Amino acid sequence: MQEQNTALMSHVGARITAVGAAEDRMRSTIDAYFSFTETRSAARKLLFDHANEDDPEIRIARQGIRESRAQAVTSLLADDMRAMGVDPREPIAEAMVELIITGLDGVAQWWERNPDMPRSLLVEGVARLLWNGLGRAAVTRRARRRRSHRGLDGPRRRAHSEGPSATDMSVG
Repeated sequence: MQEQNTALMSHVGARITAVGAAEDRMRSTIDAYFSFTETRSAARKLLFDHANEDDPEIRIARQGIRESRAQAVTSLLADDMRAMGVDPREPIAEAMVELIITGLDGVAQWWERNPDMPRSLLVEGVARLLWNGLGRAAVTRRARRRRSHRGLDGPRRRAHSEGPSATDMSVG
């Protein structure tokens, strides 16, 4: 289990700390995780699925790996966290990282059940959510509606029930 975790951290960690814009590094990191899950599905299951969780030795080993992985990712993201106003030494930083890790794995599990979804689309969707956040998306949507009601958006106006268009899903 430790060997697989080391492989995962090596594969993903290099993207987290790469040189470049934070958004590009985040997208690359997401892609690296999905690439790992695509090529090493059994390793992902070993590390994240709760099989054999009744075995105390496996549970303890998995918990130790999980904690060390969250601490390592928190450390790798320390500069980015500081830029967000979050002290990476505070427990909330590790909780935020745990949300990212388990969220990405949840998408990886969904992808196993929906293998026709292109990895690139998953990366774009997850990156958009993580980068923009739901709150920012709601603010942007409200601003678009206000412009639309004033006639500033022209043909992009549509009923609320139609769902997002391809334009809405583009990253930018």
